[in-house]
Amino acid sequence: MIMKTKNKNSFVRSIVFCLAMVSALIISTGTSLCQDQKSLKFNDCKNYEDTCLFIGKMFIKNLSEQKFENLAYLFSDNILFRALIPSSIVTSNKPSATANKLKSWFYVEEPEKYEILDSSSEVMVDCLHLNYKIFITYKGDSYNVEQHLYCEVEAGKINKLSLICSGFRKLNE
Repeated sequence: MIMKTKNKNSFVRSIVFCLAMVSALIISTGTSLCQDQKSLKFNDCKNYEDTCLFIGKMFIKNLSEQKFENLAYLFSDNILFRALIPSSIVTSNKPSATANKLKSWFYVEEPEKYEILDSSSEVMVDCLHLNYKIFITYKGDSYNVEQHLYCEVEAGKINKLSLICSGFRKLNE
């Protein structure tokens, strides 16, 4: 595969940035980002697709561990975040505001249960596609929620994120 000069420069910037980001996250959490041996490690990233998949795995990992503040490190400073949720359309152009919005949807101080039932990460041409299904029980009520994210990645960060959400679907008992 032959990369154009612009793509090579973007890829090199993304590698440098990702190394810095991974180091900062490891230092801040005191743990390895990739606990299981099947996980893609940053050093395995040899091209744009690998970099996107690494970012996708980091996103899902932080979401599953409810480390929402770490999501902001995955977003560019001028992120374009657009979300279609059942009650409205949500937008943001700041990394912390985007991470906080995701946190506001999923974080509860003491959920009875919070679990990612299924997730996937794939690259569609030049777009990172993430999806996940979360099961949460809170105050005796159980819910499933599913989201699909389409992300454009540049210089190792998500600079455009389009999200569609199923809403919290209450499970029948």
